[in-house]
Amino acid sequence: MRYKVKYFALHLANEHSSENLDFYESVDHFRHEWDIDHKNACEHIARKIWQLYVASNGPLAVNLPSKIRNPTEQKIIANEIARDTFDSASNEIYNVMNRDSFSRFKGSPLWAEYCEHPDRHPDGVPPPATARLADCYTGRRKSESLFNHVGRKTIDEVLVSEMGLETYESFIKVESPKEGLQTLLVYMGLQGFNKFVEGLGIPTAEDKLEVEEKIKEIQEKVKEAKDLPEFIQEKLTKTNDVNLKEADIKTLCSLFKEVEVLCKGFLNTADTFERFLNSALYIKYRMTEKKEESLNASLAKSQALAASQKAAAA
Repeated sequence: MRYKVKYFALHLANEHSSENLDFYESVDHFRHEWDIDHKNACEHIARKIWQLYVASNGPLAVNLPSKIRNPTEQKIIANEIARDTFDSASNEIYNVMNRDSFSRFKGSPLWAEYCEHPDRHPDGVPPPATARLADCYTGRRKSESLFNHVGRKTIDEVLVSEMGLETYESFIKVESPKEGLQTLLVYMGLQGFNKFVEGLGIPTAEDKLEVEEKIKEIQEKVKEAKDLPEFIQEKLTKTNDVNLKEADIKTLCSLFKEVEVLCKGFLNTADTFERFLNSALYIKYRMTEKKEESLNASLAKSQALAASQKAAAA
């Protein structure tokens, strides 16, 4: 029995609905940890659950009817948080899992594997669906089974992927809404600019005008940037002192590259990025990406087969 939920978690991950169990277990943890003497800490957990799972634009939003989502959201916004704040939403998701997901699970190979080996831990179980939010989302729990199942990516691999970048941004918004988010936004702007400059080769007069326009845009954004780490802010301030003369553009581009590297280093700190790798958001991102990779591979195989058949018929 103790491993049944772990097999079910893996089934949900394969169905791209692991957020349902994440949400249900997070609420269960919230209810058990509720302590009126430590209400501020409990309210903080409640807001995080709301941001992730209940808000309609949440990165791991579960499918709730408006008659349940709206009253729950109103309680959070009005700061009327209590032990039973998420009960209606949790019951709804439990019923969905019990009625739909669990029925399909009982007809899956994973169920057959569990029935054959009920005392064996399944391979590749992603921990966010089998551990409490406090242990898993905040990254205090590490598990090699996570990386075996979805693959551990480096900061470079995540940030060059459009989906990875968007997912990391969602994570940062919840975990580090000030320094982290501002740093990521600056990084994204500089990364795009530096790629553009590197792809120019020998720039034409028209290219140089475009570079100058992009530099002006970045300098304006830099002036507006707040809550950046001090060492990044200091380096960025220097870029505003560089004149846009042709001789100085190379110096400025070099400074932008340095700032991009500094931003990536900050985003790759062991604390922040490791928490991301151990988050439910990372699981969702990798499962979606793996599905797309599989579909693209199947499409390429079909196209190659069609081309081969056409060549044989010619």
